[in-house]
Amino acid sequence: MLDDAAQRAPDRVFLVERDARRRWRQIGFATAAKRTRRIAAALRALGASETRPLMILSGNGIDHALLALGAARAAIPVAPIDASLGLTAHGVERLRAIADVVRPAVVFARDGAAYASAVRAIVSDAAFVSVSAPPAGMRSFDYARLLAHAPLPDGEIAVDGDTVAKLMFGSDPQDEVAAVVVTHGMIAAMLQGLTQAWPFLGRRPPVIVDGLPWSGAFGGNVVLGVALRHAGTLHIDVDAAQSPARAAQLRAELGPTLAFDVPFGWALWVEQLRADDALRLRWLAQLDLACWSGAPMAPSTRDALCAIGVPLAALWGSTATAGAACATTAGAPKFDAIGPPLAGVELALVPAGDAYDARVRGPQLTTGYYWRPDLTANAFDEEGFLRTGDLVRPIDARAPQRGLEYAGRIDGRFKLSNGAWVRAPELRAAFLAECSDVSDVLVSGQGADEVGLLVQPAADAASLDHDLLRAQVVAAMRRVASGAATAGAPLRALILDRPAARQSRTPADVARLHASEPDADVIVL
Repeated sequence: MLDDAAQRAPDRVFLVERDARRRWRQIGFATAAKRTRRIAAALRALGASETRPLMILSGNGIDHALLALGAARAAIPVAPIDASLGLTAHGVERLRAIADVVRPAVVFARDGAAYASAVRAIVSDAAFVSVSAPPAGMRSFDYARLLAHAPLPDGEIAVDGDTVAKLMFGSDPQDEVAAVVVTHGMIAAMLQGLTQAWPFLGRRPPVIVDGLPWSGAFGGNVVLGVALRHAGTLHIDVDAAQSPARAAQLRAELGPTLAFDVPFGWALWVEQLRADDALRLRWLAQLDLACWSGAPMAPSTRDALCAIGVPLAALWGSTATAGAACATTAGAPKFDAIGPPLAGVELALVPAGDAYDARVRGPQLTTGYYWRPDLTANAFDEEGFLRTGDLVRPIDARAPQRGLEYAGRIDGRFKLSNGAWVRAPELRAAFLAECSDVSDVLVSGQGADEVGLLVQPAADAASLDHDLLRAQVVAAMRRVASGAATAGAPLRALILDRPAARQSRTPADVARLHASEPDADVIVL
């Protein structure tokens, strides 16, 4: 794809970034193609291979992209890791477990000084490549040396659809550390499916302004992949993940044709659009589509975006499907739907209560987990469909081709609007253990900004003073929030005044609990 774009539009800008000092850098497709040939040969010379991957610790940036594409050219798997893991003691423990799985030959971090301690702790024999401050006492290499290496001759190393492109890790920090194998064929099939679902992509090169992390499939495969596949321009804010305000400022300066974000990001952005007429008109002027994924979107956010004319669509998928398996289109009758499957994707819907267990099969599906045949075997059913763990329902049972809507997870987990996982069963058990005057609690917050609790008092607590019961609930919430074993901090609660907690989780209760301006009965920490 990179070579094709370099032939079609050699001088077109591929990547643009603004660093922390607000300085601009950019690179065109022809230059990127040339540099990745040098990087490919240099990585091979440093010992990277099909079985000794490249691990990338830095956030998004031109250097990150060129390293990843250079490795892809040389058939070297890339393991893009959450950039924050190497900066905290807790993160280093998970990083060490990831390194044990990946066994990298080369580790790249843009800031050598910031990640030197982490790299020393996780790998002893890997080459450490950095752009700035190569640390002493390590097998360190300046990134500039890779760019000066003799280029890899075309055709010297075979790369096909079965070649492993990436080893990707899930976003839930409590998940078992296991790498999903993502091949070149998976990414190509996913991008071709999006091209057929969104034909406007072929009419003009997309202009994208984005900061979704490339350690995830949404940012690293879908967003970066669409720019590459259609020879478009991707504007990157290096600090977007750490500073939403900076990301919003960059968005305000540059008008995109295609926009991506998680629901939390869209909730913040739509408020800015509604408050500034000039910004709204400028941002919408060239926009073909605004896409969300990663978590359910709150109806209020969806309605606000649609009300100001944002052409909204959704993607559904996972790392194991290269980032997308289903897609809606702008103007779909239900904007928060999952949508129909992409071309080549098969869905199997297995009855599960009042919903369906969604399973996927197709050319963009992973072959399994890296060096984990046990997890691979459990991930697929007897017909070769991947068990996604998601529950779905048809929008219209009489016309399933209209697509599906999300109904939750089989294991009870859900995602907040920022994409963070909440393990509801564990959170429920932890709260009940801390509050003896409660008979049951239901955890909510799917697609919301915060975790909430619908609390059912025990029968013998009915005589308690309401303020005393409220104080006990608050104290229990704080103890649960401070516990290291819990997977989410409850920040809101509503004490129910009706029996039978299973029947009390009505839409009205949930709406009260998560309202932007909650009433006096809602506990807010």
